[in-house]
Amino acid sequence: EEFRAAVADPRITVVQVPLNLFDRRLPQALLDEADLAGTDVYVRSVLLQGVLVADPNSLLGSTVALRSYVVAFDEKARKIGRSRAELAFGWVRSTPGIKGAVFGADSVGQLNEIAELFRGPALDEEVLAELASLPTPPWELCDPRRWSTGQSR
Repeated sequence: EEFRAAVADPRITVVQVPLNLFDRRLPQALLDEADLAGTDVYVRSVLLQGVLVADPNSLLGSTVALRSYVVAFDEKARKIGRSRAELAFGWVRSTPGIKGAVFGADSVGQLNEIAELFRGPALDEEVLAELASLPTPPWELCDPRRWSTGQSR
């Protein structure tokens, strides 16, 4: 609803939304609407606060509920022969209508690593189909705003 309102407002030319391999709430139809309206869409939380690349056994608190999804993603990445980070960034880059991503880095080295991941090779249709077959967690589990409150259980 908020996304659609932003796209409908001609004063708003850029929208930032969470989007990642686990949080796929934003349907392609809305991205297409934004494109038609001339609204640029940038994504954040490409790695879901690091959960997508974390050691599944290191997940604590509210993120423990994501462990089985991370394990499935890790198994799929091994099968494909690419890192989870490559696949996570590649999946976002392959989503039509995305102009770019917003991310944070703790060091210049980390910034360079993230930039390389974002410029990495495109994912082919076979890899995208493999990723589409992954189970997706309920969106409530993918909302970091809920992690500290325990509401994602």
